[in-house]
Amino acid sequence: MPTAESLTKFSLSEYEERIVEVLDAEIAQKIQRTGIVELSRKVSGEFIIKADSKVGFISVQGVQVNVAPRFPIYNIFYFLGLLEEMKLDSEKVQISESNDFLTVLFQSFIHSVTSSTRKGLISGYVNREDSLQVLRGRIDFSRQLKRNPGNYFPFEVTLDDFIEDVSENQILKKALHVSLKYGLQNRNLRNQAQNLLFNFKDVSDISEVPAWNNSRLNSHYWNALRLAELIISGNGFHENTGDVQINGFSIDMYKVFEDFVAKQLTERINSSDNQIVTQKSLLLDIGGIYREKPDVIWYRKGKPFQVLDTKYKKPEGETEQRDSLNDLRQVISYASLLGLKEAHIVYGVADNARSIE
Repeated sequence: MPTAESLTKFSLSEYEERIVEVLDAEIAQKIQRTGIVELSRKVSGEFIIKADSKVGFISVQGVQVNVAPRFPIYNIFYFLGLLEEMKLDSEKVQISESNDFLTVLFQSFIHSVTSSTRKGLISGYVNREDSLQVLRGRIDFSRQLKRNPGNYFPFEVTLDDFIEDVSENQILKKALHVSLKYGLQNRNLRNQAQNLLFNFKDVSDISEVPAWNNSRLNSHYWNALRLAELIISGNGFHENTGDVQINGFSIDMYKVFEDFVAKQLTERINSSDNQIVTQKSLLLDIGGIYREKPDVIWYRKGKPFQVLDTKYKKPEGETEQRDSLNDLRQVISYASLLGLKEAHIVYGVADNARSIE
């Protein structure tokens, strides 16, 4: 396996292109397959590496491509709703000294889990069924008669156990596993993550992320859970083909921005009459073959009130007019499907608002 010193590194920012004169065609094909960046080859033989909204890295056989966010890391943590709440001092996360978003992300997550679980994992009541020799909980008579007809033992019971195997701990455990498998390259952070996982030995492994609700009892977990969900949503890539090892991990900033807009709207229109829904599937045809998914729909009293399409990157350059027209067509179709007279496009850049009639 190549060492950090022997790696050939190519670094670029979101939506940036870079021409690479010397790159093995087979390695380029493997990098392309991960979907973290796009590669194309010029007639002259050089490769063009093009990034989109994914930030992260991909490493193949001594070649590593790093994609950095175009925004300062502070802005990204603001998107995540974590900047003010996380106490990022010099002993914890060195945001100001780093432009490596993934390192800061994983470092923040490890420190947040360490802090939130310092006094132990939270526990909660979980309803379960069991067969016991000693009576606990409530006898399930229908199950008792079915499984043990004519016998008193064992007792078929339903009981509430106060255990650590709850949604919040399951999410943190999964994110720790994802971090170790894909993202954590720093040895000290890997050791910390391994030590933390030992505390989760009684917590179930999950395939799907369960729902969790904010409460006073889990308030000290909130930051860790937000970071965990972001890490779990990332695109991890790990494959061994003979002597070739492919590793990669990326976060799609488009989704981070979309979630930020939806979260800000939800907080600002806090009312029982209003509801924010993301990525709802709308039918374009009677047969249900063609669909549209607006990024954000604002419902008021159960009816569509506003529709928003979030665009992390504003159209620019030679294709600006074409891309702007496509954005307009998209939101006009959303408004038409929902019976609305207006629609909104929210770009992830500072600019003056304008309306088109």
